[in-house]
Amino acid sequence: MERPSVVFGEQASAGMLRGAGQLADLLGLTLGPAQGHVLLAKDGGSERFERLTDGATLARRIIALPGATEDVGAMLLRQLAWRMRQRVGDGSATAAVLAQAMLNEGRRFMAAGANPMLLRKGMELATHAAVQAIQAMAEPLTGPERMAALATAACGDPELGKIVGEIYDTLGPEGIVNIQEFIGPYLDREYIEGSRFRGTFTSRFFLTDEKHRLIQLVRPFIFISDWNLSSVAQVQPLLELVVRQGEGRPLLVVSASQDGAGLSALLANHQKGVLQCAGVTLRGVGDDLRAALDDLALLTGGRFIYREAAFDPKDLTLADLGQAERVEVDEDYVTIFQGAGDRKAVRRRVLALRGQLGQAQEMDEAEKVRERLGRLGSGIAILKIGAVTPNERERRRAQAEEAVRVVAAGYRGGVVPGGGAAFLAAIPAARAVPAEGDVALGVAIIARALEEPTRRIAANAGVEPSVALARARAAGPACALEVHTGQVADMRSAGILDSSTVCATALEMATSMAAMVLITGAIVLHRKPELSVEP
Repeated sequence: MERPSVVFGEQASAGMLRGAGQLADLLGLTLGPAQGHVLLAKDGGSERFERLTDGATLARRIIALPGATEDVGAMLLRQLAWRMRQRVGDGSATAAVLAQAMLNEGRRFMAAGANPMLLRKGMELATHAAVQAIQAMAEPLTGPERMAALATAACGDPELGKIVGEIYDTLGPEGIVNIQEFIGPYLDREYIEGSRFRGTFTSRFFLTDEKHRLIQLVRPFIFISDWNLSSVAQVQPLLELVVRQGEGRPLLVVSASQDGAGLSALLANHQKGVLQCAGVTLRGVGDDLRAALDDLALLTGGRFIYREAAFDPKDLTLADLGQAERVEVDEDYVTIFQGAGDRKAVRRRVLALRGQLGQAQEMDEAEKVRERLGRLGSGIAILKIGAVTPNERERRRAQAEEAVRVVAAGYRGGVVPGGGAAFLAAIPAARAVPAEGDVALGVAIIARALEEPTRRIAANAGVEPSVALARARAAGPACALEVHTGQVADMRSAGILDSSTVCATALEMATSMAAMVLITGAIVLHRKPELSVEP
């Protein structure tokens, strides 16, 4: 058995810093409207090179660096970039350059004898103050122009940004956006009826699209219950009914839980091709879960079969099952397209819920009612994107997903001046944190790192970073370099916006990653580390 090796002290930290710095330099090229394109050489095939402009996708393509200690630092930064993509949809490059600046400053102080644990404490205190300052300057996201500006800042494509802005202006904050790919240059949108529920599949073996981790069912029958399906006797009558009378249509099973022999029976029928089916559970417990299941039954024209009804599965008929034109299930949501429910009944429930909202005494109660209204009252936009090659389609899809997530986050948390201006405006709050000694040096690390997005955007535009920074500070809060004109401008007036949620999350996650690297005293290196495409 091969033994791992251990690298200590300066050798470990210096190697991690070099690796993280290499990847951060690469991701930093994608920051700002004058972003550089990165060409990735591939091993073979008809498409020898892939053009990348998205930081998270670029990080995902880098699965290892040659040096073992450098690889550790690079993979930590890679994980940071991908987690940003998963959590808020944008900000991967911003988080990377923030983390790199923190690491460079931290290593400089540590070389002079600073205590890394005290540096971390100062970094965390200053980050908390800066995040509060960023959140305090947030304004509500309103109007199609501002939504389009935010989407364009996220994806770098004005035409795509305009359509995403129009979609959210039309559907509102609870609107659902479904992205479809087409072969050939194409960009359009379509609005249809639909709803989205928080939930997920019960087994990855139900997936029909493993690349995007999706289940897609066309014209399925939908069984809806709060049963715990764990035995063959519970699901066999349902399976036999749909196989016998369902005309080859798929089956979606929605219940409180699915395991044991019950789940095995669903999987066996699905994998053997007897009946395409999928098992799903919705988020929530108790009354919240029952309300979601009841809403789903109403939207799809099915029957909510609850435990207390003492219903015998053998008595099921097709009339008890809901229906929809299409259903998509991913790791977070169950999306229903054009359910077969009674529209008048849906409108009556919406009116009843609006009455409950007006009478709600507690914030939590009101939020739950709003969630139900969003499920019942919002529509779905089909965002249609296309390109000639598979790589280009994947890139366009990534752009669209990023724009959609960022606008949704902007709706929830508001927007702040873009172009790095929000980070610059948060520096005074960070510097005002009371601290002494090495803790004060940790505060200084964050204050310096908050300049880095502005510096990197200027560098990518061919402007001297220190000059752009000085001009932005002289112009006042909310000002930064407007790359297209080469002048410093008020970012809000110029329509250049960022999601406050994205900015705050990037700073918090960058601080967490940088602090972990700075306090690391040793690395255990395996001789043959496992490589993974997933960060």
